[in-house]
Amino acid sequence: MPSDPERYLSVGDLEDELPFSPSAFDVDNTETNADGNTDWDNLLQRLLDEESDRIEQMASTLFVQTETSATLYGDEDTVGDDLPLPDRPVVDVASIGVDGDPLEVGTDVRVRETHVELLDDAAIYSWPDGPIEVTWTYGYDAVPGDVRDGLVRLVRSRLERIQSDGLESEGLPTGQSASYRPPEEIVAAVADDVGGYSPPSYFGGTMVI
Repeated sequence: MPSDPERYLSVGDLEDELPFSPSAFDVDNTETNADGNTDWDNLLQRLLDEESDRIEQMASTLFVQTETSATLYGDEDTVGDDLPLPDRPVVDVASIGVDGDPLEVGTDVRVRETHVELLDDAAIYSWPDGPIEVTWTYGYDAVPGDVRDGLVRLVRSRLERIQSDGLESEGLPTGQSASYRPPEEIVAAVADDVGGYSPPSYFGGTMVI
């Protein structure tokens, strides 16, 4: 399923933060295409989508709650009574099945931020060696300000590089020089800001959901 390019920030809100106009890029912002968007809107949507992906990789999680499914294996993925889940923070578990038989949340298992814990009174004594089918929801339910600001900075940096034709600086008619920060510096700064939102680790302590 394709991602929503405006999942963290709308094109309109992004435009409010940009010191550019479409004319600076020779991009049309008057006529709509077959998709109902102008060329300028499509450019901003593409950059938003790509930089949202980058931020998700930096933080190793999503900032919108998302349902996912996976087949895990008791002989490889469990730690005692715990079944760590690969995508976190865990919000809820919709279903969990062993050999086609469902386990009940609250009766058989307890849901934590990072894993599912087998309870003492569960229908099974331990996790089997075979496949365990799990469907769960993970991610944050709001976009932190640092993430939103980082997204604006990354897109703005991309546009600056387009406008400057990839140069780090250029001469102005006044004889002065306009400098553009190398994108590597901006990426590193944003990574520092959003890194604090990385999901909890199974081995770093958890809480009951």
